[in-house]
Amino acid sequence: MIPDIERTNIVIVGRWNRFILNPEWVSKTLFETDKMQVEFSFDLLLPPRYSIDSIRLTTLDDRVIITPLEYTDDVMQTAEVISLKLINLLPHTPLTGIGFNYGYQCEGSLINQILEFKDKLDAEVHASMSFISWKRSYKFDDYLLNVEQSKNEDKLFIDFNYHFTNAYFKENLDVLNSKIVELKKRTELIIKNTYGEECNDIE
Repeated sequence: MIPDIERTNIVIVGRWNRFILNPEWVSKTLFETDKMQVEFSFDLLLPPRYSIDSIRLTTLDDRVIITPLEYTDDVMQTAEVISLKLINLLPHTPLTGIGFNYGYQCEGSLINQILEFKDKLDAEVHASMSFISWKRSYKFDDYLLNVEQSKNEDKLFIDFNYHFTNAYFKENLDVLNSKIVELKKRTELIIKNTYGEECNDIE
């Protein structure tokens, strides 16, 4: 199972002020560097993206996305530190939750080993379909785990979303320290126990 770094990130949901999250503020205050890269899209509706080293930050009105661009514990912990720093720097931002997301993909014969079309409707349309998606949610005491499997032609994507509500972390951000690595290891264990697959990054 190959990690998909573009779908592995931390998402902080809330009413963000994008006038504050401008390139100068992000560079000097959040990243504390003058070597930040800024990417603008030709599509004016898409937000800018800010990058340093192996971290990318994307700002939208209703969420900020911090993406570790390497599937390593060190880079993920750096992304988490930046996420918590952002929350602390802008304490008056109305937040509703934080999500830790991990995406994986596989190809070839493994797909048929993972997917079992036991439902009669799925089995009936399976031969001619090009896309299918399953979504499941599991409620725990302190978070909600959402799992989505989607098959698009010859590829299978599996996404894990661990969602913590504002009520969980508002008064005690320390409970989120090292969460990204802890949940990464938990996800890898779920994948190994469920599919018999190790999670191996591309060299």
